[in-house]
Parts: sequence; C-alpha cells; structure tokens
Amino acid sequence: PFITEELWRQLGDAKAGVLIVAPWPDLPPDLHDPAAAAEMDWVVAAISAIRAIRTEVNVPAGARQPLLIKDADAAAAMRLERDREHFQRLARIVLHGTNPVKVLGSFGPYPMPGCKPPTG
Repeated sequence: PFITEELWRQLGDAKAGVLIVAPWPDLPPDLHDPAAAAEMDWVVAAISAIRAIRTEVNVPAGARQPLLIKDADAAAAMRLERDREHFQRLARIVLHGTNPVKVLGSFGPYPMPGCKPPTG
C-alpha cells in the first residue's frame, strides 16, 4: 500500500488527495464489456467448481491434475482453451496439446458452467 500511495502522489492528480479515500473513477460506458464480464464470471465459477472437487476428493494442493469434462458444449471448450493459463495456474490442472480438454461428463455435485447437469 505504501508504494501504491507514493505512485498515486507522484503520478495522480494533486487535488485528488490520498488514494485510500479517493473515489473510484467513473468509466465511460464504451469501456464496459458485458461479454468479457460474463466470460470472467464463467471462469471464476468453473475454477471454483474445480477447486471444490479437488478439496472434496482430497487432491493435494500442489498436485497438478488433468482436466476431464463431460458433456461440455463448444462454448465451454472454447473458453477453457482461451483461458487455459487461468485454469492451469488457479485450478492447478494440466492442459496439454492442441485439444487439451477431454470432454467426458458432469460428475459430482459441481457441474462446470456450460455442462449438462447430472440426471437420474
């Protein structure tokens, strides 16, 4: 926080005061991207689901496991590929090759977003 305050003091507007009490900037509407926000919401939900499953089945925190998905739609597979670095780092999964996602099925009580929930 001290470095951030110093950068704010050096680079920010002098009349803005201390950063910690400064208001959030108002962004113009053209900078809002609902599609990007929806994708990141999906990524956060998917990584949370993966982490919950890992905890439930006692996978060691540092272990990297391959990702297997059942009944994922094409959009889910594209998102996994597009955001593979987030998944590899935050969910500690392994994605290799040009088609790294093995689509098998939704299992457990945590289906991935974009996958069909279990039936029966």
